[in-house]
Amino acid sequence: MSQQLQNRVALITGAASGLGLAIARRFLAEGAGVVAFDRSGPALQKEFGPGEAVCCEGDVRSPADNARAVALAKERFGRLDVLIANAGVYDNRRPFLSFSNDELEAAFDELFAINVKGYLLAARAAAETLAQHRGSIIFTSSVSGAHAGFGGALYVSAKHAINGLTKQLALELAPQVRVNAVAPGYVPTALRGLESLGQGQNPSAPAATDLRPGRHRPSIASHCNAARLCLGLRFSGIGRGGAHGDGKHPGPEWWNRASRPQGLGARSLYFSLEDKRMNDSTTLSTTSDIDATPLPPLIPADAAMGEYRAGDLMAPDGSSVDRRVFVDEGLYRLEQERIFAKCWLYLGHESALPENGSFLTTTMGEDPVILVRDKTGRLRVYLNSCTHRGARVCRVDSGVTTTFKCPYHAWTFNTEGQLTSVPRLGPVYGEKLDRSLHGLREAPHVDSFGGMIFASWDPQAPTLREYLGDMAFYLDLMLNRMEGGTELIGGVHRWTINVNWKIPSENFAGDHYHVSSTHGAGVEMGYRSRLSNDGYCIQTGNGHSIGSERGGAQQGTAVKTDYDAFIAQMRSELVDRYGESASAFVPIGVGTIFPNMSFLDSARFRSFRVWHPRGVDKIEVHSWCLVDKAMPAELKAAVRKQYSLAFGPGGIFEQDDGDVWQSVQDNLRGHIGRQGRFNYQMGLGREAPTSSRYGPPFPGSTSDILMTEANQRAFYRHYASLMADPRSKP
Repeated sequence: MSQQLQNRVALITGAASGLGLAIARRFLAEGAGVVAFDRSGPALQKEFGPGEAVCCEGDVRSPADNARAVALAKERFGRLDVLIANAGVYDNRRPFLSFSNDELEAAFDELFAINVKGYLLAARAAAETLAQHRGSIIFTSSVSGAHAGFGGALYVSAKHAINGLTKQLALELAPQVRVNAVAPGYVPTALRGLESLGQGQNPSAPAATDLRPGRHRPSIASHCNAARLCLGLRFSGIGRGGAHGDGKHPGPEWWNRASRPQGLGARSLYFSLEDKRMNDSTTLSTTSDIDATPLPPLIPADAAMGEYRAGDLMAPDGSSVDRRVFVDEGLYRLEQERIFAKCWLYLGHESALPENGSFLTTTMGEDPVILVRDKTGRLRVYLNSCTHRGARVCRVDSGVTTTFKCPYHAWTFNTEGQLTSVPRLGPVYGEKLDRSLHGLREAPHVDSFGGMIFASWDPQAPTLREYLGDMAFYLDLMLNRMEGGTELIGGVHRWTINVNWKIPSENFAGDHYHVSSTHGAGVEMGYRSRLSNDGYCIQTGNGHSIGSERGGAQQGTAVKTDYDAFIAQMRSELVDRYGESASAFVPIGVGTIFPNMSFLDSARFRSFRVWHPRGVDKIEVHSWCLVDKAMPAELKAAVRKQYSLAFGPGGIFEQDDGDVWQSVQDNLRGHIGRQGRFNYQMGLGREAPTSSRYGPPFPGSTSDILMTEANQRAFYRHYASLMADPRSKP
């Protein structure tokens, strides 16, 4: 067995039996030092031989005992890398109304003291020591942390409390300590009942055979699967993610909006590994078959998607998509409501708004908007529509101003969106017009990441950092390579293509299969190298994804520039930070931030673009070239030239893509052409956590080959999760 945990030290509570014992044995087998903490000293001595583990008899309800266990780790090993808080008791699914008041009070005090306070005390005792080595805390959660019915009122509420505790500690302890919670599913253990109720030892609680009729009861391999899960979480850098077995139990709402506003260090993770993944034949040498990635939920077949059943438009796993999705006017109108009026959308770069009063105009979906710095420097987004009769109040692309004046009736608004001037106000309106009620409509959320500005119309939208999720990690690699950040050069290129917006979005999500055929001329002239199947396609949740061949796209022998040396230097610095496997991630490659922002970080340049919908079968492309501010001026000029040659509106590769995409849309116009489905089956079943292939801290889910449609499947599954209404049927 590998010794991948050599020189690592774990403190495990409840280590004398069941799940805790299996985890302790696994850590020992992988070469880790282990402090086994349990209230039963004899049980510890029975399970662990001399010199095998450091045994600590104590009560998790005691601050002194928890502190003693941490001190033992420091005394014996000189460090502590991971705390696994696992000790717990079960309420045997005691019905709520069967409690007397006295029983309820005593049972609550006992169960919460062990299952919640015990976790808090262990975390408090270990936090400072863990922070010294950027360690981790892993809380054992449960299916009961996501669903009712798998325990009684006390047990279920305690496990839900652990979810909240995980998120809060992830927020407070980042980035020095990573905090996760793991629900290993149905595990037959000696989890005891409540002594205050006289329940005593419970030999098999919660029993899978009791909870899920007709399903097998997992063996000790279940414990080892959970141990492997903890191994992967502590040392693989997995971020948020979820697996829910048969797909019938989607994760709780907080799952999709896990808090980490303070940065990438706060990775609060929760998922349930159900018993169908736990069987006696499971191998124990790798975490790659554990689905711990933020995959969107399966598409419910009977949910309404406009006037259609979702199942009539898409396969549950996103492996096929009906052609009507790209031509149906009703679906397009629904997209404007449920996607473009809800999601965070990219609007521009901070370098395009250098001073107060700077503005630019663009669109969010089909809605025209103004992005402006007000007189205090605050970024604001307004609907570019006069509140009097709806005309556009700003009809230029960009500039600097203090006001926006409607050309129709001359109503005038300041950069704070207030209506400041109405012609002939007194004579024609008298006292009846309250100007404070007629300001420009403002987007409630505006934020930026790495200089990139986004906005959302949804008052209930998650924060931008939550929306980006694990994509933020890869954006950070791309946007913060040098001191000073990035800037746009050369202005914006705009052109139109007669194609549905989803086709280019999913192409840039990571379609490498088309390169050799669509861009064959560029390969033949040596502008880019021939494509191998060695690379990655990584989906990071919420429909976002990246993909690249190793070393970056656009490699080739023709038209060499000094940018090659720049990329080599950036790659070397990343390797110094994260290890040799990190060399694959400079440059990042292509990517899409759902729904319609894409980028190409290549071996020659960086380009960002937005596929603005202009009807169901047309887009307006806005494209920019991005460089590091600190880059020498002559290199910036060379990069800009390479961008225009390859991916401007007249670029070699841009022309290839535009022509093919338009031909796809043209073929959907006829009655027969819009029948049938597009196929997205390539690479099915080959996904695994990115960290299992590249090591920590690279998050998301990746395939073991470059040419896969895993990212497209994730794109359409997320699309369906926003479009479908599971509460109603068409």
